[in-house]
Amino acid sequence: MRKLIFVGAIVLFAAACGDSKKNAEPFDVNIAFSKKCSLCHGADGKRMASGAPDLTQSTLDKAGLIAIITNGKNNMPPQREALSKEEIAQLADYVLKFRNN
Repeated sequence: MRKLIFVGAIVLFAAACGDSKKNAEPFDVNIAFSKKCSLCHGADGKRMASGAPDLTQSTLDKAGLIAIITNGKNNMPPQREALSKEEIAQLADYVLKFRNN
């Protein structure tokens, strides 16, 4: 009986803590882009590997970028499980800075 109570307490504690991977360190948009995007888009947004578009030439608005980052497109995997809505919005803002003005 004591083991059952102990296991139950651990399960409740783990559930209350939430996703520890997601909250392990503060979000840094530079690191997120480097880890999740730069392999195909390049550090400057121009790489275009695996069919990735040149981000400096993108005409998408922030809402369009958020939709693609959230849901993925073609070879790009969705990030809705890996990033919060706020983090995705920050990443969209980061991508908008690549545009040639």
